[in-house]
Amino acid sequence: MTITGIQYLNSKKQEEEFYHAYLVFSIFGSLWTTILATFPPSEPAQAEAHNIVKMKIKEGD
Repeated sequence: MTITGIQYLNSKKQEEEFYHAYLVFSIFGSLWTTILATFPPSEPAQAEAHNIVKMKIKEGD
């Protein structure tokens, strides 16, 4: 097999790996969005997250 043929096979393998990773992450993202839409965080958890963000902004992080 020529070097070009090996490079072609390697690029095809990388392409398949990329599509596999993209598929997994898109499915995970869709599930996460669905879970958050179905079960939103409780009010105290939202308030605490908001306070943490405000503290981080004041600290300048």
